[in-house]
Order: sequence, then structure tokens, then C-alpha cells
Amino acid sequence: MNYKAIGELVEKARQQDGAAAEELYTLLSKSLYYYALRMLNNSEDAMDALQETWISFYSNIHNIKKADATVAYLKRTMHNHCLKILRKGGNFVSYEDSDDLDLEYGYGEQEDFLPEGFVLNRERDQKLSELVSRLPEAQRSVVILHYYDQLSAREIADILSVAEAAVYNRLSRARGAMRQWCNELLESEVSEKCHQMN
Repeated sequence: MNYKAIGELVEKARQQDGAAAEELYTLLSKSLYYYALRMLNNSEDAMDALQETWISFYSNIHNIKKADATVAYLKRTMHNHCLKILRKGGNFVSYEDSDDLDLEYGYGEQEDFLPEGFVLNRERDQKLSELVSRLPEAQRSVVILHYYDQLSAREIADILSVAEAAVYNRLSRARGAMRQWCNELLESEVSEKCHQMN
């Protein structure tokens, strides 16, 4: 992501340049939407959070001190909107019920993919998404920002307004919980297979 170019677009958008505002939206909305989708597990709530984030951004565009810090500002704002929705008890829809993640992973766009590979990858991604959605919000947000958005611990700390050590701690706890759940899942699948064989 070219932060300098984004900063230039923000400066133009501050001057009421509609084309720059639209380009900024096009560049950043997909990433923001998928962050919200992973946090909320519901495409409607994710779209609501995205809309609220952009409204907040454009309402405060003149107050953002550093134009090159726009991405962190947007992610922090999106995170806060997701928390509001979660605290209000937003709708919960499993990833299995949402085709939105297919677009992110490119499912359906490849002409020469193998159906077996598609099914296996989709099942793996759904199980992983379900595990991530089971994490407490603080751990889930760190996992999403680190593994899906590929942000560093320092960047995550800035977005979430926490210490970098807290980011590492949350990642460690999330990995431990997910490892335990994976082991339980494997044990139950093996046990089920054994019962089927008898």
C-alpha cells in the first residue's frame, strides 16, 4: 500500500476533489469491509460499519493531522464501529451463510481450478474463520489485523491504541486457544471416523 499516494489523495479530498475522494474509497474500502466482515460475521453489519466509518472519516477529514496516517485512522474507526455493533448484539450469521468471502479468496474467478481443491480450500477457510470468530473480540481483532491484513505489531498497537506488548500477548493467547480448538476438532473427527469403521 502506497501511503504517500494515499496521503496525497486525502489532501485533494480535503480540497473537495470528488475524484480523489472516490479513488480513496475504492483503494481502501475492500480491506475495511473484510475486516468488519471477519469481526462481525455478518455482511449487513459489515456494510453498516463501513458506511459509518466513511461518514466519520469525511466528517473529520480536516481534523486528521497527518494525511499519511489515514489508513490507521480508518482501521481504528472501523474497529470502534465494529465494537459498537458487537456490544449492541449485532446479527450473527456464520461464514458458511456468506458468499462474500468467496470474492476475497478469488473463488469462482479462476477458470482452471480443480473442484477438489476448491472444496478443500473453502472447507479449511470456513473452519479457520469459525475458529477466529470464537475468539474474544480483543484477540480476534489482533488476529485479523496481523494474519489477514498483514500488519505489524507496531501498526496494530497504533490502530487499537494499546501497547505493542499487549498485541503480542493477545496473539499468543489467540494462537493457544486456536491450537487447543484444532486439537479438540481433530480428536472428535478421528473418534467419529473410528466409530464409522466399526
